[in-house]
Amino acid sequence: MVVFEPGDAGSYDIRLYDGALPKSSRYVCGLVVPRNGRLRGVVLADVDHDGTKEIVVILSSADRKVSANAFKYGNRKLLLASSVSRLDKSDDPVRALSR
Repeated sequence: MVVFEPGDAGSYDIRLYDGALPKSSRYVCGLVVPRNGRLRGVVLADVDHDGTKEIVVILSSADRKVSANAFKYGNRKLLLASSVSRLDKSDDPVRALSR
């Protein structure tokens, strides 16, 4: 689950739960991350080519630049695996994270 404050700036949080349904799920871990921009998308992608998908949060800023953060889950915690910023609107942020 990814939750955003309203507006273009603030923060977002990522929460991982151990079940498929909210009523039967238990919170595992999460992060609160500062942001400058609006949500463009959240995808799962193997950006570090290790065979496991990372959580990729894609943002778009007021000046039409794109940024993305990739988060890796392991040992019951989330860690920032890689990040890109100031990409052009036409750039693929997942591809940029994979380089």
